[in-house]
Parts: sequence; structure tokens; C-alpha cells
Amino acid sequence: MNWDIPEDLKDDRSFTTRYDRRVAAYKCCLHRAGYPASSKEQTIKFTGAKDLNEKVGIDPNKGVSLNAASRWWEKVYELMGDKDPFFTNYSQKNNRDWADNDLMSLLASQGNFQNPNRRDAWRR
Repeated sequence: MNWDIPEDLKDDRSFTTRYDRRVAAYKCCLHRAGYPASSKEQTIKFTGAKDLNEKVGIDPNKGVSLNAASRWWEKVYELMGDKDPFFTNYSQKNNRDWADNDLMSLLASQGNFQNPNRRDAWRR
């Protein structure tokens, strides 16, 4: 699979941040499904958000294992379900949701459910 960012969008920081998050979430989906990662992809790095990193206790900006990244996404998805003020504030400030529809779909597939309030599906 080609994980490269299209040339015409490489300088768009907002796009690359969202793209990197989607790739990270996708890799975590594969990891949780039991697909082995290559030795060079055992560690994953992507931009989270300072407030979320502090609440979750994991900073993916520094590079983390696939297990830690999966836990980060799980906790962030739970925060979404809890209506954490971070997401409301982000939406009001930026006129868009922190997680776009593609990312939300990937997060839902990690836990095999559509609603971030259903935490039980994350536990396998």
C-alpha cells in the first residue's frame, strides 16, 4: 500500500496532519485485527493534540508502539463519546470537527461499532 502524501498537498499542514491521523488509525485497525506490521512499522508517529495527549497520557507526536497508538485512539474515541469540551471548543474555533468523517469511520471500525458511547466493543 502506498502511504505517500500527494505532491500537490505536501505543503498543506492541515491536510498532512489529518492524513497522518487517518493513516495511523488505519494501521491501528490492521494491528487490532491481527495483521502483522513490518519491523519498520512497529512504531508509529502522528500529531495528536496537546490537550488530548495529556488526558490520555500518551503522546503520539514522539512515536509510540502500535499498542499504545491503539490505546490512544480508544481513549480519544471515549472522550468524544463523553462530549469532552476539547471537541466542542475545537469545532467552534476551527469551524470543523477535530475528526473528519473518514477518521470517524476508521475509529468506529477499530471497535466494530458506530457510537463512541459504546465502549464495550473496544475490549476484546
